[in-house]
Amino acid sequence: MNSRKYSTTLRVMPQDWEPKDWAEAHASRAAREIARLREPRSAQWLSDRTAELGYRVSRSVIADLENGRRKYLAVHELVVLAKALDVAPLQLLYGQDNALTIEYLPGDEVTRLSAVQNFSGISEEILKRYEETVESLLKAAEAARDAARSASLAFFDAQNEAGNVNRSTKDGG
Repeated sequence: MNSRKYSTTLRVMPQDWEPKDWAEAHASRAAREIARLREPRSAQWLSDRTAELGYRVSRSVIADLENGRRKYLAVHELVVLAKALDVAPLQLLYGQDNALTIEYLPGDEVTRLSAVQNFSGISEEILKRYEETVESLLKAAEAARDAARSASLAFFDAQNEAGNVNRSTKDGG
């Protein structure tokens, strides 16, 4: 009887399954990004990592996503998988290539950056208002610092002058 022990490691790699529709394309893109980010570690490692975070995404779910048997990704899975991989959930959905074109809505192709901005609610207008607010606050802080510096100088000048008056009074002047 042969008592050799065999070590087997199951590596599930994303296959080139062609999404049938817009919804499947989102799952496919996320599955490819999950596989890319977890390599060279196993799907079991990722499952264990999600369990450490409080919600286990099973190895079989991860494998089914990556090989195309599962054609959707639930929001709670997206969040915990992203945290386990130490990335933002939006990176799993849209990758990291800002030049990439993404079908944000059916028939609506946008750049990855536009998709991220739309999804997060951070538009160019909001960023511009944020920058204007920060600039305004910095100017106000600078003005307050200048006013405090002027007040300090005036205070020290007044103290010096009061000291000179006291000395001249004591000197009989």
